[in-house]
Amino acid sequence: MNSFSINRFGKTLRYVLSTNYRSLLMWTIGAALVVFMCEVFWKFSTHNESPYDMLKDFGDMGMVLFIVASVVLISTVVAGINNKRKRESFMMLPSTNAEKYLSLIVYSTVICIICVFLAMVLGDTLRMAFLWGRDLMGFGPRYEGEAVSVFVPDNGWNGSYANCWVRWYDSALPVFLYNFFPDYGFSSWYAIMRWAFFLASLLWVHSLYTLGGTLLRKYAFVASSVVFILLLVGFVKSMNYFELYTFRSEWIDAAGNYYKHMISPLVYVYCIALPLLSIANYWISFRIFKGFELITNKWINYDFHK
Repeated sequence: MNSFSINRFGKTLRYVLSTNYRSLLMWTIGAALVVFMCEVFWKFSTHNESPYDMLKDFGDMGMVLFIVASVVLISTVVAGINNKRKRESFMMLPSTNAEKYLSLIVYSTVICIICVFLAMVLGDTLRMAFLWGRDLMGFGPRYEGEAVSVFVPDNGWNGSYANCWVRWYDSALPVFLYNFFPDYGFSSWYAIMRWAFFLASLLWVHSLYTLGGTLLRKYAFVASSVVFILLLVGFVKSMNYFELYTFRSEWIDAAGNYYKHMISPLVYVYCIALPLLSIANYWISFRIFKGFELITNKWINYDFHK
């Protein structure tokens, strides 16, 4: 079997899901309960916040937790087949290495991250139901359940401000989603290049953590994060030392009304180099995966001496 088959890939992915769905379900339920308890604790520990401030805190903290959980899951791409029995069963499947490799990436990147998102939605919904039921039954101060009129941004929680009603038991999901989809728009080349730079960076981060998770049996997330932080610090210091920039906005306020967006030539270099580096990371990761053995070093998945 040298050619890629969608049918075999689907069967391989279903096998991966069937052998991990119980643990995935339990982790999803546990994560939802953690989100619920954290939100309720935060609500009752901050007495001076308005409902809008509380929901914004939930959205911001949720974004950070979601990103951390996502990169952790990406770095566990082969963690499900690290023991001998599971690895032997997986390697004996009637599918190609590419189909097996892709099924593991789809499981850890798509299915697991979707479950993280569902856990956050479920936890936030439980918090909404709890506060709504608490106020409905009269266990809390009366004003907590009533709508509070506040000035909030009227364009996806950003932009011009408008007076609207925000309740303690409203959802934090709009704030959470807006943090991941900022209003760059596509009305100008500047906005398009910002999206291109963002997506190229996202692809490279994914490839880096996939490579770390494929190579290392233990502490893949920690090692990948150390490499990422070192590269990021080096990038920032180099930009500052040579006084370079990626995107820059200039405008004169009030009467002048002068606006100017500038794109550095480095942005175009990054938008080409980062996908190429990502392809290299995926290729190395796949080569490591093809060299998997039933018994390997306890720290890494690949025998460099063979």
